[in-house]
Amino acid sequence: MTTFAYLRVTATQPSEDTQRDEIAVAHRVERWFKDEELDGSTCILELPGFSELFKLARKGDILIVSANECLGSSVPVFLQALKALQKKGVHVISVQGGDLSAFAREVFRTLSSIALLNGTVRGAG
Repeated sequence: MTTFAYLRVTATQPSEDTQRDEIAVAHRVERWFKDEELDGSTCILELPGFSELFKLARKGDILIVSANECLGSSVPVFLQALKALQKKGVHVISVQGGDLSAFAREVFRTLSSIALLNGTVRGAG
């Protein structure tokens, strides 16, 4: 089991040093990864630092981020990143947001229930 940290520096995200300090206070990190971009609009799965992390990550590994926004600036992108990490069996923790893996399980369970309900409602008419 390896503990990774991912830093994403954008115009709206805190500096690399701030993110690194927030993570290091609470977690012992073995490998650090970072991406820098001005607007934060690129999908996280396409960024070089995250791509490298994603290739190395295995089931049982832990990924620490300073805030949820490090994984995506929009809800769909954020959920896409969480789903990709969840499929690999990587546990995700946000210093500011807590256990994102548990959060993701609940969100995906809720979305599946809504999709099933939506199919039932459409089929009833």
